[in-house]
Amino acid sequence: MTKENPKIKSVLRSLFQVSIDKLVREDPSSAISNLYVQLDAEAGEVLLYDERERLLHKKVIFDWIGAGRKDHNFISKALSILRSVIEMLVAEGVFNHPLFIRPFSIRLADEEFKGLADVYTMVDDDPSSDDDLLMKDLDEELDVFLKKLLSDVK
Repeated sequence: MTKENPKIKSVLRSLFQVSIDKLVREDPSSAISNLYVQLDAEAGEVLLYDERERLLHKKVIFDWIGAGRKDHNFISKALSILRSVIEMLVAEGVFNHPLFIRPFSIRLADEEFKGLADVYTMVDDDPSSDDDLLMKDLDEELDVFLKKLLSDVK
């Protein structure tokens, strides 16, 4: 398995983009906090599922067919490639859609959807969240209101 094969990255990128487009198109009001990736080394398939264990899309990576038998480090190499593709997608803001709620994670899972490894995790670590900004504006509005209300009383 070639580690930095741009064709593999392109196929994986396409897998995520098609899946995300499908999620946005079919159910734009839902909230997704997990995506699951399954690898079938014998068939060379990469499958992407939503958190309801519904298959979103799958792709065959021909370089990976039978890779599990030939390469004992197949999973770690595949994870490395998956992570680099997801980092590119994150940098492009693909997961900034309101459909994806925080904490959001992408996990490598087995056939029974038990997590084998975290591929990517995004938490809302911004201390000034939307709620804080709302409260700040509300605080200012209340101050103005009170000044107007109490301006007669002196």
